[in-house]
Amino acid sequence: MLRRPVASRMLISGAAALKTEAPHEARLQETAGYIAAQVGQHILAGNRGLLVANAAPGIGKLSAAATLGTSDGDPLDLAWIAERRDIVNQVAALGQYRPIAPCTRHTCPDGHPLHALLGERGYNTWSVHK
Repeated sequence: MLRRPVASRMLISGAAALKTEAPHEARLQETAGYIAAQVGQHILAGNRGLLVANAAPGIGKLSAAATLGTSDGDPLDLAWIAERRDIVNQVAALGQYRPIAPCTRHTCPDGHPLHALLGERGYNTWSVHK
């Protein structure tokens, strides 16, 4: 069983903020690691439901969870859907994932018309690209 990190809220100013920066960073890393462990356990347990990792922005959730599918250690077979393509520039682990670009007239000039036609009708378009 994972132990959830203790979160605390502090309002700190001036020199006191510098003294607490290292412990604060450690708490952020601990929380991100906890979330990555939860994600890993969720996948390995075969859970097919949605897992919601609710934590403040900027703590490293994405960076920690993305390492689960990299070649370090025993990687999980993961796919990653990102809201922006440039996120790979911000999260080093995502650089080890294979990017898949959507089929457009720019990325697939020969297969795009057939791909669009099949997609509009709800058919799988993977065979167009083999």
